[in-house]
Amino acid sequence: MGDEQDFHEDQGDGYDDSNPYLPRTPEAYRDAWTDLERRWAETTAAALVLGEERLNESVDGEWSFLQTLRHLAYATDVWVFRVVQGDPDPYDPLDLPFDGYERFPDGIAYDRDARPPLADVLALRADRVARVRAFLEGLTQEQIDSSVEIDGKGWPPPDSYHVGQCLATVVNEEWHHLQYAERDLDVLITRGTG
Repeated sequence: MGDEQDFHEDQGDGYDDSNPYLPRTPEAYRDAWTDLERRWAETTAAALVLGEERLNESVDGEWSFLQTLRHLAYATDVWVFRVVQGDPDPYDPLDLPFDGYERFPDGIAYDRDARPPLADVLALRADRVARVRAFLEGLTQEQIDSSVEIDGKGWPPPDSYHVGQCLATVVNEEWHHLQYAERDLDVLITRGTG
């Protein structure tokens, strides 16, 4: 399978020992999501003070704040809606896949450098957060422990995926990108006052 298989295998079990959120039960997923929602709301409120133009600024070549929110929508669309829930095309035109995504065949169309209106990105983010919260409300241990088969084109490739690992990947994405966003916002705030 080459690059595609190597990338897939590098994703591990979805759990990251450096992440304080390592949910494996329905209650732990709900608690992690609630806390991540709270922390993201605080971070987003702090970011909005900078204004829309500044939220499109990159720090050291990393994604801007708005690109980060677009990427989190993509991660949710892939792992929760496409893989776990089986929607063959859950994507929004604002979704932003991971860097290097273009090397995989039959991917979704996207524009890394698009600068959609802030309101559109915030609405997409709010929708995805609410839909995941609603999904987690009904999550059972049986679902977490189960596997799902996907087929069709695009990322991830057709295979069997463990639901708990898919959900853990989304939690990891949320936590890691929160760290990056807070780091970069500190730089943007310092630039603005310097």
